[in-house]
Order: sequence, then structure tokens, then C-alpha cells
Amino acid sequence: MIYCGIDGSTTSTGISIFNDKELIFYDCIKPKSKDWQIRLRLLANELNDIFSQYDIQKIYMEDVPLKDGKITIKKLSAVRGVVLALCGLYGIDIDAESVSDWRKNADFYDGTKEGLKRDAMKQKAINEVKNVFGIDVNDDIAEAILVAYRTRYPKERKTFGKKPKIR
Repeated sequence: MIYCGIDGSTTSTGISIFNDKELIFYDCIKPKSKDWQIRLRLLANELNDIFSQYDIQKIYMEDVPLKDGKITIKKLSAVRGVVLALCGLYGIDIDAESVSDWRKNADFYDGTKEGLKRDAMKQKAINEVKNVFGIDVNDDIAEAILVAYRTRYPKERKTFGKKPKIR
């Protein structure tokens, strides 16, 4: 099964594509414009180009959080709308995971207050991707990889270079 992970924003969107457990594509889309609505259109074009190259059956992405910060929620909702529209065009199913759920699946919680901070969680994502896939990526790509991989395979603890366990 070919599936995709997206860590969406109007400034820097991470994307990953898997064929079952094999990571076959990853990138970070950074549209160039000061206007977030223009960046959104540029993001839609980039995602459309990527989606047209792969037979993606499912997309996993972070759900829009329900919190204060109205302009941020507006922008994240618009990104999700773009992805939903493309899913409609390409016949792709979508599963929106809360940030806390996929991070729980990745076993990121260390029981400390410090370990729950945003920067600590982003660094854990970068470290997890390096450990599991043997690649150095930024936090947007790392989270795009993990929102998909850890949602599908929450308990698997393989390390790069070892043969994955069959479930």
C-alpha cells in the first residue's frame, strides 16, 4: 500500500511517501511569498505535482488543534482544506491524527515536564527518523514521516539496518 504523511503549514510543509514500510519519497515544501494565501496556492500546486506521480491510497496528517491562536488555526485549516480537495481529485482516503496521538504512538513521552515541550518533541522526531530510517532531516520532514509511519506501525521498534519484524 502506498501512503503519505503530511506535516502541513503555509510556510514549511513536510511530506513523506511510503510503499508499505519502505520510505520512497520525502521533501519539505517552502512556498516563497509573504502572503499566506499565495503560499497556500503554491503549496497546492506542489502537492498536486507530487500526488500525480504516486498512486497514493491514504494520507495521514496532523489534525488541526482546537486552541487559541485564531490566525494559526485559520491557516492550518486552509492547508487541510487543500489536502482534502486534492484527496477528492485523486480518490485518496485521509486520516487526521492529533499531535498527541501520533506522538504517543511514537513513544515520545518520557514522563518529564521538559520532555513535553514543543522543541523537545521536534528533536525527538528528528532523532527517531535518524534511528529508524538512517537519514538526517528537519523537523517538518521528520514529523511528516512519523505521523504516517507511527500511525500505521505504532509498536514496531526497528532500527535502521536491521530487517523489520513481520507482524
